[in-house]
Amino acid sequence: MSSKLTVIIIVLALVTRFVGINWDNGYFSHPDENNMAAALSQLSDNNLNPNFFAYGQFPLYLGYYTLKIFLPGSAGPNTFPNSIYILRFYSAIFSLLFLYYGYLLINELNIAPVNSKNIFFRNFNATALTGEKKSFENLPALLFVVLLIFSPGLIQVAHFGTTESLLSFVFIANIYFLLKIYSKPKFIYFIITAILSGIAMGSKITAIFFIWPIILMGFYKKEFLSTVFFVFLFSFIFLLTSPYNFIDINNFLSSMHYETDVARGAIEVFYTRQFLNTTPYIFQFTKIFPYIIGLPTFIISLLGIIIFIKNYSKKYFLWLLIVFPVSCFFLYFGQLFVKWTRFMSPIFFIFPLFATLFISRLKLHFQLLVTIICIIPGILFFSQYFSPNPRVLAANWINKNIPNNATILSESGNVTDLKLRPDINVVNFDFYTLDESNENKINLDNILSKSNYVLIPSRRVFKNQNNPMFPYTQNYYQKIFSPNFKLIYQTKNSGENAEETFTVFDFPTIRLYERK
Repeated sequence: MSSKLTVIIIVLALVTRFVGINWDNGYFSHPDENNMAAALSQLSDNNLNPNFFAYGQFPLYLGYYTLKIFLPGSAGPNTFPNSIYILRFYSAIFSLLFLYYGYLLINELNIAPVNSKNIFFRNFNATALTGEKKSFENLPALLFVVLLIFSPGLIQVAHFGTTESLLSFVFIANIYFLLKIYSKPKFIYFIITAILSGIAMGSKITAIFFIWPIILMGFYKKEFLSTVFFVFLFSFIFLLTSPYNFIDINNFLSSMHYETDVARGAIEVFYTRQFLNTTPYIFQFTKIFPYIIGLPTFIISLLGIIIFIKNYSKKYFLWLLIVFPVSCFFLYFGQLFVKWTRFMSPIFFIFPLFATLFISRLKLHFQLLVTIICIIPGILFFSQYFSPNPRVLAANWINKNIPNNATILSESGNVTDLKLRPDINVVNFDFYTLDESNENKINLDNILSKSNYVLIPSRRVFKNQNNPMFPYTQNYYQKIFSPNFKLIYQTKNSGENAEETFTVFDFPTIRLYERK
């Protein structure tokens, strides 16, 4: 690959992952990130039990000891803000590792001996792109990495101090080593995947789904001792990186039982109402993938899938080794009642992969044109990190323009409140219980009659309770959206038709209405 192109790719990766790490300007509005940071901030050398088991201890310990090393003179370096930023820092690091293994993965597909008559990238013209007369085998990897770099969802999870970047990295790395084991089994591949899988499961228990392809391939290649060693080493690393899952097993099992019941819909909570009456698999293809990948890449990836199906033969078995684990992952998590975007993050890469398959078969000028079109959604999404967060913009506008002692009716359960002037009276009403009793309806009518303004801090309520199950909520928002109220302020409208967590945590659309 051209050294200049390599430098450009590295710079783009670094910029898109690290710029905007303080994207919420101190609002700290991602609940999972907040929970992890709160658990990290209470750790001490005398007590390493985070008392938090929705996630494992590995990212918490990683952040805690990093802060101790780099802030040695601080008393309690793991403050809540420091905990937030160290979690985000490592999320960006794991995203970079994800990009690197994406590069290795597609190179393995393109130059592996089983693909010696490769039909997938036959038209990719490296000389025209680089001016160098070199082999073109690694140019599709460049295209693939560019599409990954500018995938909105991958940019987003890299800026959240959660586990999605780590899990995505381990999943794609495991698939890469799965191909290596298939081509030429080596004991080192089982060691590496065991360590990575153990760390992943020490971060989130759902990473258990990452290990079975390695185990099956080990048995298929008759590498029985290596496979058994993989299981033991994986289990040891899991125990080592998340020990309190076993030390405090009752709280761990209780947390897992609760999280599982929420995911299955057995327990109703207000923040899962968007999934009522949704169709498994269809929801992901209409409300998640087009947004987190970008609509152009998503559409082109579907064309790539058609090419793969049309041209598939045993000669291209390595592709099937990628598709099968991804499909199994999607089939399980896609059927759950809860269909959060983050559940799909380990398989985001599959769409840019098939988009690369399609684009690389085009003529050069079309390759460049289509690639530019594909990265536009990612560029637009990333540009948001160069502006103040919508919550900051809305709070500044309200503090500057709303008269003294005004009363604003707002919504509870919307992650975080705006930082407004002390004289502004903000009433946060619980709309999630509005339709459950007449008392709630009477209370809302009384509050609304005394309010000068109505604040809608995100799409969370009016989109999720916009069905006959919530008639009074529907009536309320119809009233607010009617001519009786005037929209006097609105932040940029961004992706409100997507699954709600794509926007409500970082870039929500905030609206302020004034009573006429």
